[in-house]
Amino acid sequence: MMLQAEISLYPLGTDRIAEGIDTFLERLPRPGVNLRVGNMSTIVEGELELVFEAVRDGFKQVADSNAVVMVLKMSNACPTLGADTGPSPVSGGRVGEEHA
Repeated sequence: MMLQAEISLYPLGTDRIAEGIDTFLERLPRPGVNLRVGNMSTIVEGELELVFEAVRDGFKQVADSNAVVMVLKMSNACPTLGADTGPSPVSGGRVGEEHA
């Protein structure tokens, strides 16, 4: 089943929030998973198992060393990232980078 997940990650107890977010984002890319990194959240799209695996790996990497809150919305009824839905999809990225 194809799905999209919108994820916002909030590392707690640190002044270096971007490091935790970057660590999370670095764990997401993999074959079969499409990403759109935004300023407030990231869209992850792919087969259910691949999306769950990517999100689990990213969350675990950050949560093993920091307290963290992750807000996650999932849908199997959204258009794909390849559809004309806004900014072009990207394969990963770092917080603060512009993606066109």
